[in-house]
Amino acid sequence: MGKRVLYAQNFLKHYRIRIARNTSYSKQFKERFTQFLNNPHHPLLNDHPLKGSRIGDRAFSLGGDLRVIYRYKEESVLLLLDIGTHNQVYK
Repeated sequence: MGKRVLYAQNFLKHYRIRIARNTSYSKQFKERFTQFLNNPHHPLLNDHPLKGSRIGDRAFSLGGDLRVIYRYKEESVLLLLDIGTHNQVYK
């Protein structure tokens, strides 16, 4: 059984503003997110836990400076929290 994916309102808003308008970014997200769902430990994703005020959250790379912030609500439920450049998501 696969993972159930939930999208925080913040993620949806930032995806629309930061990613969807750029064909290259949109393609990057689709490719890397599929890769993440198939193998979250793939080295290209550089998946890692966050620190400080974001303890409990994790991030993976879409390539370049783009990141996705997420957390597991349950083992099979993934909540996408934010998406954008390093500076946008780690403010």
